[in-house]
Amino acid sequence: MIQGNFFGGSDSKRHTAELTISGDTIIVHEAVSQQVLLQIESAALAINARVGNSIRAITFNNGSKFETNDNAAVDALQAQIAPSKQQWLYWLENHYPMMFAMLASIIVITWLSIQYGIPSSAKWVAHQVPADLYYDTGEQTLKYMDKAMLDPSTLPIERQQALRETFLSLIDKKEHDLPVRIEFRQGNIMGANAFALPSGMIVFTDELVNLACDDQELVAIFGHELGHIEHRHMVRRVLQSSIIAIATVMLIGDATFLGEAIVALPTFFLEMNYSRDFEREADAYALSFMQQRDITTGFFTSIMNRLELTSTDDIEAVGTEQEPNNSEGYFSTHPLTEERIKQFGEAETYCSTVL
Repeated sequence: MIQGNFFGGSDSKRHTAELTISGDTIIVHEAVSQQVLLQIESAALAINARVGNSIRAITFNNGSKFETNDNAAVDALQAQIAPSKQQWLYWLENHYPMMFAMLASIIVITWLSIQYGIPSSAKWVAHQVPADLYYDTGEQTLKYMDKAMLDPSTLPIERQQALRETFLSLIDKKEHDLPVRIEFRQGNIMGANAFALPSGMIVFTDELVNLACDDQELVAIFGHELGHIEHRHMVRRVLQSSIIAIATVMLIGDATFLGEAIVALPTFFLEMNYSRDFEREADAYALSFMQQRDITTGFFTSIMNRLELTSTDDIEAVGTEQEPNNSEGYFSTHPLTEERIKQFGEAETYCSTVL
């Protein structure tokens, strides 16, 4: 017999009651009058898991419920009518080593998913997308950028065509899934830069072309951007961002409750890491690209050094002091210059270029 409170389900009235089992039948009757409040098959009930000494609820399929503090009696009832059901939550609550082991497992699995699972999945999916679908994406992206930040190139047409021929003469179009195309734009706020779009388009800004002391430096940049295309970095980044954002919301619950900033922070830090990985992968491609064509790899270091100096000059021009910071390597989306010098060697050209 289990003593507790019975709720009929049709109203909120509480009955002080007793629950007994007779064969396969559960009988609930009032404690004082012994009036039968419920008589039902034992298969028609559900017993909630035990958590400490909290109130246990036995619910029935007709909507009624029996509540009691007598956990031992409820455990005995459950063992009698459903011996295969284990009180795993209560057991886990009283086995702390197992709890810590499970927590550690969750942490390890989460870390492995972030470090390897998400990038690998995004990489596989990105390479399964038909090349034709990338074309419109690249065209639309460039159109948007032309409206928002870029202007038509002011480089002479002859200069643009000569660079196109130089770049495209170094590749075998049959070896690339995406048609490689070269465009030039005036960078404005983007400054000296180059970027690759999913369609196979590589855009050089006038500022970057004018910054180069030797066309071989631009060839080095071309090899780097070609690496982004071959490895589908832009699509992989979009996929990874989406997966991380969804996973973050699932972990923290209601994203609107915690605010957009909280959701954005983990995405920001993880994406910065992925960006550096992409840049290193593109660097490795550029290094191989240059070595296979007997191009001195130091040209890549030359243009990278000059880009860094140009960036520093821009900071000083607006009167901002930049103190050395050990965290620079973490927050930078590109590998540090020292890391690239070790990979590509000392700079090949030294010159002063005024934009």
